[in-house]
Amino acid sequence: MPALITSPDMPEAVVIAIETMGNRARTELLRALSLSEKPLTTTELAAACVMNRVWTLKHLQAMEEHGIVAGDIPAGERHGRIVRWSVKKTRLDELAETWVSYASGQD
Repeated sequence: MPALITSPDMPEAVVIAIETMGNRARTELLRALSLSEKPLTTTELAAACVMNRVWTLKHLQAMEEHGIVAGDIPAGERHGRIVRWSVKKTRLDELAETWVSYASGQD
């Protein structure tokens, strides 16, 4: 199967949006966090989204790297501690709007 290319005109924010939010698992995690009235643990998110806890954490870390979600404990201080996750709505909206603008040819 041929590899997909990235247009040289594609803004970095569009690439980030596609790579970090462009799958069903991450969309479900973002939805669960957005609907929750409080931050959720990895275990709670895995149960809510019917996902493996390890993969849930990997998805959260990938989204955290680009500022879409945040843990309540800094990344370097988490070993053995329970992290509560929340969505960073402003960043999520920013990336979504950039993607829509690019995909619809309005950029």
